[in-house]
Amino acid sequence: LNQEALAQACSDKHMSGADIQFLVQEAVQISVRRRVAAKARGEGAGMGTWAITPDCFEIAFNMSARASLSAGELAKYRQDADAIRRDMGVSQQVTTGGASPAWAGKFA
Repeated sequence: LNQEALAQACSDKHMSGADIQFLVQEAVQISVRRRVAAKARGEGAGMGTWAITPDCFEIAFNMSARASLSAGELAKYRQDADAIRRDMGVSQQVTTGGASPAWAGKFA
């Protein structure tokens, strides 16, 4: 499974964490259905390993990929994230472990 490609595809579709969780659950269900069907056909012998294959994710993505975030919501989240980074003084937080006074004051 090319995780980077999957992550990029999810990002391109503006999928939320809940959307991605649903996608993974669908991929698991596809894999389980395949295994049950194979066993019913008598193909269960030698199926010691059970894997969720990349094509399970592809099918799930094409079937159910839906984004719960609108373009406006996504823009708002990005704007909020930029403001948090700016207000926290990210470089200060990384080097000293403390937030900037402006950020810390908001929660005092």
